[in-house]
Amino acid sequence: MSGQITTPKFSAEESLLRETVRIEFEKLLAVAHSVRDQLAHDNEWQVYCASHIPIRDQAEVPTAIHVEPLPAVSHDTRAAIIDILTDFYKSPEQNINTTKRLTGLVNVSLQSYQQLQLFNSQKERLRQAMAALPQRIRRHMHKYVRGPRQETVVFLQAYRQVPLFSPEDEVRPLTIAKVQFHWRRKGVGGRQVSVADFRSRLITEAEAHYGKGTCSKPYFDNNVAPGKLVRLRMNVEALEGLPDNELLFADYRVIRPHPRGNIFYYKEGTTDKVHQVPLTPVAAMPFFVCQQQPIVVQPLGDLMPKDWSKEGKQLADYPISESPYAYRYIKPRYVDKE
Repeated sequence: MSGQITTPKFSAEESLLRETVRIEFEKLLAVAHSVRDQLAHDNEWQVYCASHIPIRDQAEVPTAIHVEPLPAVSHDTRAAIIDILTDFYKSPEQNINTTKRLTGLVNVSLQSYQQLQLFNSQKERLRQAMAALPQRIRRHMHKYVRGPRQETVVFLQAYRQVPLFSPEDEVRPLTIAKVQFHWRRKGVGGRQVSVADFRSRLITEAEAHYGKGTCSKPYFDNNVAPGKLVRLRMNVEALEGLPDNELLFADYRVIRPHPRGNIFYYKEGTTDKVHQVPLTPVAAMPFFVCQQQPIVVQPLGDLMPKDWSKEGKQLADYPISESPYAYRYIKPRYVDKE
C-alpha cells in the first residue's frame, strides 16, 4: 500500500541484542547522572585549561581552526566540561558521525576519579553491546534508544572513553610533569611497500575470496567476475613493468587535523627527572587527572595555515593502483640492499 510504513523484521536473537543495547544505554544515562552530580559538587575541582573546538564537517579538511579558550575559574566552564562528558545527543549543527569537542586538563578528587572509571566501564559495555549487532540493525539504533521528544543519540559520544591519568592507575602508575596540547596537522597516511610485496598482497586477497589463479586472467575478462575481483586484477596489471624492488606509497589516506596532548611523566620515584618520550593521546575531550603534584600546562592554540610550498612534492599526481590506493614516488625509491 502506498505510503505504508513497514517495520523491519528481526529474529528473536536480534531482538534480544537490540534490547540489550537499549538497556546498556539506559544504564549509561543513570551513571552519567551520578557523574554530573559528583563533578558539580567536587571541592577539589581544578581546571588547568579548557578550550572549545568547533564540530568539524565530516568531509572537511580545514587548513585553519579557531579554538575558544574558556576561563579556568568559572561555573560556565565547569558546566561545559560536564556537558561534554554526559551529553550523548545530536545538536542541530552536528551529524551522527561527528562528535562535540572540548579539550583541556582537569584535576579532580579521588571519589570523582573513581566515578569516572565506573563511567568508562559502562561506556565499554555499551560499545560491546553495539558491536554484537549486525550492521543493518546497528545503523538504526540511534533512533531506537532515544526517548520521546529527544534528539538523536550520537553513539560515538556515548561510548568514547573519558581520558583518565593518575599515579594510582595500575597500567601507568606515574606522576604527570607537564602536558602540551597541540594540533596534529593534516597530511597523508600510508606506508612504504615494494612492488613485489604489493603484488603478492593483491593476489593473496583475490585468491582468498575468489579461488586460486583468479588473478592470472586479464581484468577485462569480467563477464562473471565480481567488481572487487576486477579491481584487484586491474591493480595487478598496473604493476607490470615496474621493478620488484621499487617502493610504492600504499594505503594512501587523508589525515584531518586533530588535537592531541603530549603528556610527560616524571621518572619513577622522582619529581625532577622527566621522561623525554611523551604519551600522545587524542585530546577531543578533557584529560582528567587525580594527583597532588602541580602540572605545567601548555593550552591548545589555533590551528594556523601552513605554507606547504616548502614541504616539497614527493608523490605522483595519479595513483598507480586504486582501491587500495598506491602511488609511485616522483623520484623513484628502492628497497635497500642488505
